[in-house]
Amino acid sequence: MEETIKRLQIALGVLLIALLVVFITGAALIISYKPEAPVAAKPAPGTSGTETTAPAPAALDAVAQKGESLFKNNCAACHSAGDDVVVGPGLKGISKRAPSKDWLYKWIHNSSAVVASGDAYGNQIFNKFNKIPMQSFPDLANEDIDAILKYLDAQGG
Repeated sequence: MEETIKRLQIALGVLLIALLVVFITGAALIISYKPEAPVAAKPAPGTSGTETTAPAPAALDAVAQKGESLFKNNCAACHSAGDDVVVGPGLKGISKRAPSKDWLYKWIHNSSAVVASGDAYGNQIFNKFNKIPMQSFPDLANEDIDAILKYLDAQGG
C-alpha cells in the first residue's frame, strides 16, 4: 500500500512539473509573439486592384521623432495626441486652436501665469477642465515645443 502511495506521489510530481513546463513555455511564446505583416487583400471583383486608398502616414522626420519622445515623456500622462480627453484636452489640432504659437510657448512654460494674467482663452480652458492647472514646463525650449507640435501635426492634427 505504501509503495502505491509513493508511486502516485511521484507520478503526481512528474505531472505537476510537466504542467509547469507547459505553462512557462506558453507564457514565453505569448511574450515573444510578433504578428506577421498583414497580407494584402485580393482586389474586389470588378476592380483592377490598382485603386488608391488613403496614404499611410508618413514616417516621422527627426524633429517629429524628437517631438514624439518629448510628448510621451512630458505630455501623454494628461493629454492624448488625438481628440480624447485624458485629464486635459486632446491635442489634435492644437496649432490651429491656440491663439498663436507664442501663446502656446507661454501656456506650456507656465499656464498658471497665463490664467492669472486674465487671458480669455487660457481662462476658458482652465475653467472647462475643472480648474486643474496644467503642469508648468519652464525647461522646455521653444524648439522642443515646436518639435512636439510637429509630432502632433503629423498625427493628423
